[in-house]
Amino acid sequence: VSHLNGRTAKVANLQAGPVDIKAAHGFVYVAHMGVAGRPAFLTLVDAQTGSAQPSPGLPIHYPRLATTASAVYAGGGPANQNTGLVLKMGAGLQGYGQSAPLPEPIAAIAASDQYVVAAGANGTLFVLAAADLALVRSITTDARMKPRDVLALGNTLVVVSSGGNDVASDNVVHLIDGWMPGVAAAAFVPPPVASRPAEAPQKVKAAPPLACGENYKK
Repeated sequence: VSHLNGRTAKVANLQAGPVDIKAAHGFVYVAHMGVAGRPAFLTLVDAQTGSAQPSPGLPIHYPRLATTASAVYAGGGPANQNTGLVLKMGAGLQGYGQSAPLPEPIAAIAASDQYVVAAGANGTLFVLAAADLALVRSITTDARMKPRDVLALGNTLVVVSSGGNDVASDNVVHLIDGWMPGVAAAAFVPPPVASRPAEAPQKVKAAPPLACGENYKK
């Protein structure tokens, strides 16, 4: 979509099953789920020319993506298995690097230059080192989270959780402080309670004297 005139133009034709998209390194990365026996894969789209190149197959069924200045991360899980996997690839998909098996399918993923946060389908948050995907810590909460997306804002994780229904209490945004290893969570400061301004005392008007009608006898 042009920011100058709002017009749209087709950039590239894609194969079936696109499920996630990220832009970095001068490319657009599109993740495709496995379909009809075809493994999941990524499409690398050149942002300038629109040329598209598919990657080799990925060993995960429904890949979710995160990018940093130098790498691409894909999280998901093998088809028909209750385990997860995070993969690291170089910018422009130049070679596959490390991988990290995890005990839950990965439903969402976020990344920074230091850490990768993989949100498990059962609500566990796995913090991995961005360099080699070594597991640094696992975070569990008393919330019944079903992560759909995750975002890292400083030392706070924002997790969108949905039970896949219309029940309001099953569709929640969770804020989790202190997730970064070695960094304490900021102390919680409750918002100030707005006090109502004091009301001036009201003056009560005296009732007018009772006037008796003419020829009234007491």
